[in-house]
Amino acid sequence: MLLDEFNADFAYLDTELMPKISRTFDYTLRKLPTNLRQSTIVAYAFCRALDNVEDSRISPESKIELMNDIISTFSKGDINTARNLEARLDMINPKKKEYRELMLNFSRVVSASGIL
Repeated sequence: MLLDEFNADFAYLDTELMPKISRTFDYTLRKLPTNLRQSTIVAYAFCRALDNVEDSRISPESKIELMNDIISTFSKGDINTARNLEARLDMINPKKKEYRELMLNFSRVVSASGIL
């Protein structure tokens, strides 16, 4: 993947998604140095996705399986698997539409981690 694609996906997280999924935290992030801000935004989006699964009403066994898949996909930086995972992430039906947007764009979180 090209650096431009990583940057575009990070820009989406930074300017579009973070203000929606964490307004207060997003304000604080703007004060951080660039490298720390980038790492924190990607880490927050990753953890928010995991928390959405934990907050869901799926079975405990399904939660564990899905969380393990999220962690594995993110750790490997596997964008194609992340795209396939998005359909399963959408099925957990997050409480907020902003959280659903995160789940439907999980591959962009994985992609943005490539700039770190």
